[in-house]
Amino acid sequence: MRPSECYVEVGTNKQIAPEYFSMRLVGPARLARFRPGQFLMLGWTEGRDPLLPRAMSIRRVRQFTVSSFKFRVAKPQTRNPKPETRIAEVEILYKVCGRGTALLAAMRPGRLLRVLGPLGNGFEVPRKAMDIVLIAGGVGVPPIAALVETLADRAAARRSAVTVLLGGRSKADLLCVSDLRRAGATVHVATEDGSAGHKGLVTELLEEFLGTSHLAPSAKSPRSPL
Repeated sequence: MRPSECYVEVGTNKQIAPEYFSMRLVGPARLARFRPGQFLMLGWTEGRDPLLPRAMSIRRVRQFTVSSFKFRVAKPQTRNPKPETRIAEVEILYKVCGRGTALLAAMRPGRLLRVLGPLGNGFEVPRKAMDIVLIAGGVGVPPIAALVETLADRAAARRSAVTVLLGGRSKADLLCVSDLRRAGATVHVATEDGSAGHKGLVTELLEEFLGTSHLAPSAKSPRSPL
């Protein structure tokens, strides 16, 4: 389905680590039709400052039926908005790194925002892929966490492993570690300041991992890392 613009309401907006926030947006049910790796363009409902919307990757989406009230999808100040009984709750994780994200961090529940999406192609994982290795850091972690959750059942059925290598400047930049482990992934971390895991870059951790793992390239093994 072709993405279109809609209005969403801020449900929650909480700080989860220094400079990082989790925002949950409530909107029409069609927002639940997303694939891990897709993103939203998030904009303001009034004024022209900031002028441009911000691209935000999607952490997770829940879809549910509203029984006690009807969520109303509408433009601000619309008298007769269209009622919705099926709605979606979209979670995004973002880092405050400029004026636009600073404004997002100050938003309270009930605020309306404009959304275009989901956009992008999402991740493509071959059905026959075994022993998958994923690498991410900072605000690049949320879509990887969404992907791991979708791969959990497949990995369990095929008895394959999902390994995630996370990198960041410090421990505060390591997001979704508990979520990844709950989904069944083995998680290894690297921080540049040594506050957690391997001290150094995540690429160094990858080299070390491939050098000691059965995933290292081998003519005898049909398995290959993704």
